[in-house]
Amino acid sequence: LCFGDSSGIITAIPVGGTPLYTYAWDNGCTDSSCTAVTAGTYQVTVYDAHNCTTTETVTISQPAPIQISFTSFDALCHGSSDGMAVADVSGGTPGPGYSYLWSDASTNDTVTGLPAGEHYLTVTDANNCTLTDTVLIGEPDSLMLSFTETQPSCFGYNDGTLNVAVTGGTAPYSYLWENNDTLSVADTLSAGLYQVTVTDINNCSVTTQGEVTDPPLLTSVFDSLLHVSCHGFSDGYVSALASGGTPLYFYSWSNGSDSSSASGLIAGTYYLTLTDSHNCLFIDTVDITEPDTIAVSFVNTASLCFGDSTGASQITVSGGTSPYTLLWSNGATAENNTGIPAGNYSVTVTDSHNCIFEATTQVIQPDSIQIIFVADSAACNGDSNGAASAIILGGINPFDFLWSTGSVNDTITGLAAGTYGLTVTDANGCIQQDQVNIAQPPPIRLFVNYYHLTCYQSNDGYANASAMGGVPPYQFLWSTGHVGTSVTGLAAGNYGVTVYDSHGCTESLDFIITQPALLVSNGQSMDVVCYGENSGAAWVTTSGGTQPYSYAWDNGYHQQVDSTIAAGTYIITTTDSNGCTDVDTVTVVQPDELIISMQYQNVLCYNHANGWALPAVTGGILPYEYLWNTGDTTAAISGLTPGNYQLVVTDSNLCVSSYNITITQPDSLYFDYTVHHVTCNRFDNGAVTGVVYGGTLPYQITFENASHQPMPFTDLPADTYYYTLTDSNGCFFGDTITITQPDTLLPTAVYGIDPSDNYGFASVTVTGGTLPYTYLWSNNAVTEDLSHLIGGYYTLTLTDDHGCVSTLTVYIDLTLTIPTVITPNNDGYNDDFEILNLEAFNNIKLYIYNRWDILIYSFEGTGQEYNNGNRFDGTYNGKPLPMGSYAFIVNLNNEQHYTGALMIKY
Repeated sequence: LCFGDSSGIITAIPVGGTPLYTYAWDNGCTDSSCTAVTAGTYQVTVYDAHNCTTTETVTISQPAPIQISFTSFDALCHGSSDGMAVADVSGGTPGPGYSYLWSDASTNDTVTGLPAGEHYLTVTDANNCTLTDTVLIGEPDSLMLSFTETQPSCFGYNDGTLNVAVTGGTAPYSYLWENNDTLSVADTLSAGLYQVTVTDINNCSVTTQGEVTDPPLLTSVFDSLLHVSCHGFSDGYVSALASGGTPLYFYSWSNGSDSSSASGLIAGTYYLTLTDSHNCLFIDTVDITEPDTIAVSFVNTASLCFGDSTGASQITVSGGTSPYTLLWSNGATAENNTGIPAGNYSVTVTDSHNCIFEATTQVIQPDSIQIIFVADSAACNGDSNGAASAIILGGINPFDFLWSTGSVNDTITGLAAGTYGLTVTDANGCIQQDQVNIAQPPPIRLFVNYYHLTCYQSNDGYANASAMGGVPPYQFLWSTGHVGTSVTGLAAGNYGVTVYDSHGCTESLDFIITQPALLVSNGQSMDVVCYGENSGAAWVTTSGGTQPYSYAWDNGYHQQVDSTIAAGTYIITTTDSNGCTDVDTVTVVQPDELIISMQYQNVLCYNHANGWALPAVTGGILPYEYLWNTGDTTAAISGLTPGNYQLVVTDSNLCVSSYNITITQPDSLYFDYTVHHVTCNRFDNGAVTGVVYGGTLPYQITFENASHQPMPFTDLPADTYYYTLTDSNGCFFGDTITITQPDTLLPTAVYGIDPSDNYGFASVTVTGGTLPYTYLWSNNAVTEDLSHLIGGYYTLTLTDDHGCVSTLTVYIDLTLTIPTVITPNNDGYNDDFEILNLEAFNNIKLYIYNRWDILIYSFEGTGQEYNNGNRFDGTYNGKPLPMGSYAFIVNLNNEQHYTGALMIKY
């Protein structure tokens, strides 16, 4: 029967009476056996065949209820399976013992290796009564790490920290960072990921990474830049916008300004030193430029004639900032002020920055043309020996004369009485006209008919003379010496005939027997505009001979004018209508080839703008105009950055030549250095070696706080050094180099007695120095940790990879447990003189004496040997010693001594 169930059986066995029997139970049962009864007292009445009765009572008992009490041990780590539960069972029917069945199938009262959670136990007693109960195994919370970061003060610095906070697990905690720091805070950190392992008191651990981030890199941009507007002004302006680093920002300009902007600047280079609230530093430069001084040049064209408006003034502007605005004193605004009379003119030049420059120039004119006549009257009336000469004042030489007689000389002779007009034209085509009067006596009329030569120098001219007036008869005397009214066989020339009347008055008449003028072909040309072109022209001006003319050029051309001719010399044959010929040459010239040569300077420093170019131009026709692909129109340009530049030069004939240059720059200065860090903490053996690239040789490099110069820089302690690099062009580069040192090489040890074997141990943790480490113990061991140690001092000499050395000494104190009583009765307890921890000593001496100071036992050897069958067992010479007190002496490694009393009991 189990507690509380109804599985009991009651059987009544009657004796005596007369069978058959009947039964009456007080629970209503009517059989001899009553089943499914619970615990309690029952009464039965038995009736035999004669109705005789007997009544009896019986009690059905039950065991106490099965009860289970648990002793539980939680899992050591979150998620581990090392919990334990012990069941203490009472009640039921123990019999030979209870049987156990756990939910993990274990069958003992104690179950181990349990994870956290509910675990079920079913206990069965000797009556096969069962009880199931649960026990709850707990576990600590999961180890969780959180980090608090302190950023490095400046980008790239190594003064950041990480603070790890732990939740869960079981305090206290130990910490091990990947750099061997063992505190909850890791310092002197640069930006990066850092791994830490946290272990709680139960040796549960978690490893994770925390991150240190850099503050943004301190930098600035020039968000507003205004160059000097006019040459020599001080209205430049620049403002800087800082970013990165750690606000607040502090500005220091090389002109003394301490705000984010600098104003009132003249042209030049300005330095900005930017500092943030952590004293991080950034240096930048900016160039403020100014335009060149405005300059002008004039090319003036004088008026052609006195008083007209054909003058002009052409201005060329340089400097300042184009485009320019012009205002002449006559209101004109173009560069070429044309159609103006002689006089003084001023012009005001205003550039795009409103810079103003004024200049004056003069346009001149020739004096007015004046004609002064000197006249001679005819000697006789009707004579033609009057003369007139013209003297010219003013105008421009040379002058052309055209008399009303057709004469083209300044003096005419052989004039009859009358008025003669003269037209004078100067070199500019300016014209002046006037008249002169020639007086005469009363005339004798002489008439001459004359016939010219048919050809030049053909000498076939002739003349006939007649007269009227005067008093006939007449006598004619020719200038050739002939007398008569006619003359023949005349050559071309001037002839005269004098008629004598009867009164002796004479009338002379000069006439000219002409010939066709010498056939003269005068070749003329117009120059080729630009070198190598066919833009020249040549033509023949023909005089003399008899028109019409025909032409034959040696290049096969047959017209009077060739308007598309190249430079060269040409032969022209001219033939008149009478077959007379003349040969002339004409030369067409061209300007020299427009050639540009160039001097230029490359940019001196990387990313600067100080290149310049200075051209020299020859050939072509002055003046020249310059146009660079930068838009500059001056010959020389400066402030150039690296790149390709083209100059196009145009002469006054609009001929064009170009020249290309490439402005280069040196590579950026760069110091490719190798840092040799300090090998051991606080040593002064750091060094910096390297090679300089870029810039222009030679270089100069200095360290601001190094003890000696120049490179290589050696014997340096750990520090941050600022170096400056300057090349032969004065280009500058500066930066910092940090020489680091390892943390102090520091071994620490956990040491003591290992309870698993009672030997000493030493477990070493090393921080600092440089991995890998080399270990050398005073017992010649070369491992990091020692175990199975006997007692004594052990000194570790620790050497890191750089040869840095640190020492550590530990003392292993092995305490012996020496019994005071042995009972050598072979019951397995205290049968011999067992000294605990003796195995840890390599050299022991053990002596036991009786009360009479007689040595009854001795041993010399190792502790292992003593415990390996050599322990004192209470006998002497193979016989048990009597009960009593004995003295012992133990000598350990000749250093430690123990003495005392040992009692033998039976």
